[in-house]
Amino acid sequence: MQLDTTTIIHLKQLPNNSACAVFDIQRVLQAYVYQDTSVYDLGLLGVDGVLDTTKIFARNGAALRTFTMRFGYEFAADANSQPQEVLLPDTDTDVKVVNGSFLTPSGSYPLSSTAANDYKMTSNSKFFLSDAVGNQADSAKGDVVLYPVVYDVKPSKATLAFLNGDDVGVSGTNIFLVQYFTGSLAGYSSILQNTSAAGGAAPAAGLSDAESLLYLGIGPFNLESQSIDTSLRPSANGSWTHYDVVAMSSAVPGNEKSRTYRFVRQECSKYYTAENAYTIHWWNSKGGVDSLPLMARSTESQTIEKEAIRTSGGNSLTANGFTVPYEKTSAQGGKRAGRVRTRTTLQMNTIGGNPSVYTPFIKSLVNSSKVFISGPGMYGLNSSQPGSGLVQCYVTEAQKEYLTSVDDHSVSYALTVEISRRRPNV
Repeated sequence: MQLDTTTIIHLKQLPNNSACAVFDIQRVLQAYVYQDTSVYDLGLLGVDGVLDTTKIFARNGAALRTFTMRFGYEFAADANSQPQEVLLPDTDTDVKVVNGSFLTPSGSYPLSSTAANDYKMTSNSKFFLSDAVGNQADSAKGDVVLYPVVYDVKPSKATLAFLNGDDVGVSGTNIFLVQYFTGSLAGYSSILQNTSAAGGAAPAAGLSDAESLLYLGIGPFNLESQSIDTSLRPSANGSWTHYDVVAMSSAVPGNEKSRTYRFVRQECSKYYTAENAYTIHWWNSKGGVDSLPLMARSTESQTIEKEAIRTSGGNSLTANGFTVPYEKTSAQGGKRAGRVRTRTTLQMNTIGGNPSVYTPFIKSLVNSSKVFISGPGMYGLNSSQPGSGLVQCYVTEAQKEYLTSVDDHSVSYALTVEISRRRPNV
């Protein structure tokens, strides 16, 4: 198996009863396909971390990779000869891989060729690689996906991934219509176009791996930061309650090619302050990224590990009795701490909301292998730090009870996360 013409693993298997071999390669590929961590500040920073407000899209670094499967056989001419490997170039197969799963609970292997059709550009497809689900019917727009965001105090960041280009089944002009609403009253609308100038790549055949999966910064923070269309900034749209985003094959109405994603502005609670304005981000089950603001009460706790050391104090190693007399002050000697290691844990809560919106997010989050948090940038320190404040964290829950809209009209989920690095950053 090869990646960029380099062989990454060589697998051998004895033939089965049908003179064939079966290999499960997904665990191998997972080591080479992973989420990008620099995409949450799109609209303000490019993926290189440099100020760039003209980029609202970004290409992936390693979230989609093309692997070449090479097949053959090995045999020895006789019992005294070394085995010889024979490859069959006509059976070489290129496979594009994202670290996600499109297998349904009732599905089985091998997946059908239509398994990922919901994430291609077809009418009312899911399109974005997100674990958010369609949970609201709209007479004009069909199945609408509700996505909680927050704008007050500190706007939340949100980035969505999507497949791009003919080689992954997404052809045609790629345009994203954004429209603001105040209740049912429609407001300003405009398009964000997937172009190289905006950080992406126009759909076409033969795109590179980096161009075949793109990110769109679409949270209030991202839209507020971009300079592509300043009228698309939340601050330019008054008391908006939500904005809709839909992928289109052209800017003409009637050419919508995805579900409508409705980014709903959440009312801030008294706990959502500049010091506690957290948003959690994670690698979801489809190989993309999702985000959720944590707006209810949050508390911070620390676990400190340290070792006791007793010192003698004084200047016994330098005193000579003449020019340097022996001295030992009251502040010297005795017991002190050494090898101090501090783990920081945050107990956070979602604000009360519709279980059909929040439960899919929480299910996706607690099953994610890679989770980040953005916010004030303190994370166990005594004051906020400069920069984006994005750090990796670890969700400690090993068991979770989920609620449904049948049983509960409003839910609030509690999450406990541990900042991945111990203070001071080790």
